[in-house]
Amino acid sequence: MSSHPALPRIAAFFACLAILLAPAMWNGFPFLFHDSGAYLDAFADWYLSPGRSALYGMLLFFGQWPDFWPAAILQAGLSIWVISLALRVFDLDRPLILVAMVALLSIFTALPWLAGYLMPDLFAGLAVIAVWLIAFHDERFSRREYKCLIAFAAYAAAIHSASYAVLLALFAAAILAHFLLSRSVRIRLRGFATVLALGAGLVFLTNFAVSIDSAWPPNGQLTWTPGGTGFVFGRLVEDGIAERYLQEHCPDARLKLCEYRDGLTRPANHFLWDPVSPFRKIGGFEGGAREMRAIILGSLRAYPLLHMKTAARATLRQLVHIETGDGIRNDVSFAYTQIAAHSPHALSHALQARQAKNSLSFDALNRLHVPAGLASMLALFLFAAVSLVRKQSDELALMAMTFTLAVLANAFVCGVFSNVQNRYGSRIAWLAVFFVAIVVLRRFSRRQPRPESSSTLPAP
Repeated sequence: MSSHPALPRIAAFFACLAILLAPAMWNGFPFLFHDSGAYLDAFADWYLSPGRSALYGMLLFFGQWPDFWPAAILQAGLSIWVISLALRVFDLDRPLILVAMVALLSIFTALPWLAGYLMPDLFAGLAVIAVWLIAFHDERFSRREYKCLIAFAAYAAAIHSASYAVLLALFAAAILAHFLLSRSVRIRLRGFATVLALGAGLVFLTNFAVSIDSAWPPNGQLTWTPGGTGFVFGRLVEDGIAERYLQEHCPDARLKLCEYRDGLTRPANHFLWDPVSPFRKIGGFEGGAREMRAIILGSLRAYPLLHMKTAARATLRQLVHIETGDGIRNDVSFAYTQIAAHSPHALSHALQARQAKNSLSFDALNRLHVPAGLASMLALFLFAAVSLVRKQSDELALMAMTFTLAVLANAFVCGVFSNVQNRYGSRIAWLAVFFVAIVVLRRFSRRQPRPESSSTLPAP
């Protein structure tokens, strides 16, 4: 039984909720990105959207009234729940410590901006914590909590392909560690595998459901979320690989891009989203997929070393691009269009928010967040490396190695298979600050009398 009265724990939960939602409340509306509208539209209009999960759109659709605050509150509540479970591993899940941890993360990281952001970015970091708990610390939780963690991690993996890829990389590392460290570390591969299997099942099931038309029997597409080929090709365009390949292989009747091979190199976002881009001329994500795939595979055969060089450079660049606020700007017209179409009751408040009035600046914030994030990442990597060399397998060592692999995998997946953006880095860099705070708190708590038992907050 808990030694803490229920009231302090409930008060701590609501205090954390207020802290995490403070930026969005100050803004006057949850934060929007262009793709917020695409996610909402994917579920509301029931169709396959390139790179946009209808499963996350469902969260926005059912959390839209009033003014999408239920969606933001749910995201913040889930953050508090996962953080409290992580604190339990180190016997730090006390109300005041939880509030202090959330406050610290809200000051030094992008966490509160992610919690109030109508995008799946928040779930990237939370999923990593969840699978770390599932793989190494199942004995700390009740059966109900463990099942909730698995369900949560599966959902977090299913709503974004990059998050799923990061968890897949962690699972591969867990399998390797299982054989190398089986005598010293007990890894729950079954729970981890269940997360990945359920996550994949959710992706295929959702995409099949939203692609069904009025025909009978159902003829939906049993497919992964489309659009991956286009995002990879955009990075090849930005790095100049696509233009080089076309210059050396055109004319070719099979390649429409031959017509645009001169001066093709441009930023990936410009290539993918400019209305007059050659990307539109070849059919976009769907119509141009075959041609883009042919160029990707052809260039891999022709320039393997160049691909390795650009991939390494993209990974390193993504690793240090962690600024908060990327994409939170006033020019998110597609989001406003979709809110007008599907949530007209919220449009006036969205247009009255500080974001819509272009009155948000993250310069001062990033003078704190960037050095804090980079310094914490360096400390995290060093701790993981030393633990690995010393063959340590305590809670901190396993946490450090898991978070390090996650940060590196995220940088590789996002930098190589999409393009470098601060938004991709900031959504996972907060894990490093969380780890450093855990180390400091654990050192400090050893000097203090420990309560006989502890508990965590209930899942929201």
